[in-house]
Amino acid sequence: MAEPERVEEAEASGWSEADMSYLQSKYTLVSVAAKRARQLLDGKPRCVESLSEKPLTIALEELAQGKLYFERLPDA
Repeated sequence: MAEPERVEEAEASGWSEADMSYLQSKYTLVSVAAKRARQLLDGKPRCVESLSEKPLTIALEELAQGKLYFERLPDA
């Protein structure tokens, strides 16, 4: 029963894992969102309108809406 609830939550939030497939892994998602959340805490402007005031939530919403871009550096 957990899987249908998860799908409903994703649909309710307006994004799905398929929308964020460009992130390549959950680790990348966490890293990019955390870095962006720190930027928001430092006063950088938001890229999306959000009901939340929490920087991590805003960062995840920005990623879900495709407002953030990042470049993966080649392995050294």
